[in-house]
Amino acid sequence: TGMALWVLPLAADVLEPFDAVLAARLREPVGSLAAALDSQWADQWYTRAVLRDRDDRPVVLGERSIDLEAQPWPLISRAARDDRLATLVESIRSELDDPSPVGAPLWSGGQVWPAVSQLLTWGYTRFSDELAWRSLERHALYTRAEAFPESWIGIWTGPDALESKGSGGT
Repeated sequence: TGMALWVLPLAADVLEPFDAVLAARLREPVGSLAAALDSQWADQWYTRAVLRDRDDRPVVLGERSIDLEAQPWPLISRAARDDRLATLVESIRSELDDPSPVGAPLWSGGQVWPAVSQLLTWGYTRFSDELAWRSLERHALYTRAEAFPESWIGIWTGPDALESKGSGGT
């Protein structure tokens, strides 16, 4: 939802000169998506998803603990309400980013997935140049080499997700 709040208006702006009808269709859901995102505020962060169990009851992911996948896009799209912005950034910083020397993990003690945590760098630019710069530095390969000198995985090459302090990494 947070990503759609960034992508849909951007795509509509690009398409407007070529297909005004399609551009208008892309803009239509933005208000309801913003309301949906707003409803997923869990007092300190946004929940990740609402699924359904076998009895068709809603199951909310990320209600009790922060999940990074849901946090960068509300920052990037500026959809996070101003009165929640500082709380959101503080929750991300204190619960995910500060404990890890190599970028925020997906969840506390989890793996760092650059496809998500590097989006946080972009999101931080909307709030704090200092946090954005720190996030950029933490994603540098030299930082990983310093934090994990015994491991070459993630220095020259590596998988989609890498170990972080507390997730079983060395």
